[in-house]
Amino acid sequence: MKNNNSDFLNQTNRGSVHETALRFLSRREYSVAGLREKLVTKFPEDLEEVEAVLKALQQKGWLSDERFTELLIREKAEISHWGPRKILMKLREKGIDPALAEEQLAKLYSEEDQQKAALILAEEKRKKLRAQKTPAGKEREKLFSFLAQRGFEIGSLNAVLDEVLKS
Repeated sequence: MKNNNSDFLNQTNRGSVHETALRFLSRREYSVAGLREKLVTKFPEDLEEVEAVLKALQQKGWLSDERFTELLIREKAEISHWGPRKILMKLREKGIDPALAEEQLAKLYSEEDQQKAALILAEEKRKKLRAQKTPAGKEREKLFSFLAQRGFEIGSLNAVLDEVLKS
C-alpha cells in the first residue's frame, strides 16, 4: 500500500512540477537555470522531478537557452541600448554558458550596431548635461563614464565621443 501511495504522490508532484513549469513558460521565456531556480524554490523536495521536467521541456523545444539568449540580447541591445559587456554580464547572471553568450552576441550585435547605440545614448545624455549647464570640460568625462557604465567597450568610446562633441 505504501508503494501505491508513494507512486500516487510522485505522479501528483510530477504533474504539479510540469504544470507549474508550463505556467511560468506561458508568461515569458526563461533560461534553463532560471526556470530551475524557480521550480526548486517551489518544489525543494522534488529535485529529481524538476530535472526530469526541465529535460523534457528542452527536448520538446519549449525551453531553450539559445532562444532565451537571443531574445535577451535583442531586447537589451535594441530597446535598452546596452553595451556588450553589460549584456554578457546579464546573461551570466541568468546562468547562460559564457561561450554561448559570446557566440550569440557576436552574431546578433555587430560593432556597427554597438556604435549606433552608443551614439544614441551619448546624444541623449549630452542634451541632459547641457540642460544642467555642465561645464564643457566635464562633458566628455561624464559621457565616457556614462557609456562605460552602460557596458560599452572602452576602446570604442573615443570615436563616439569625438562625433558627439564635435557638434
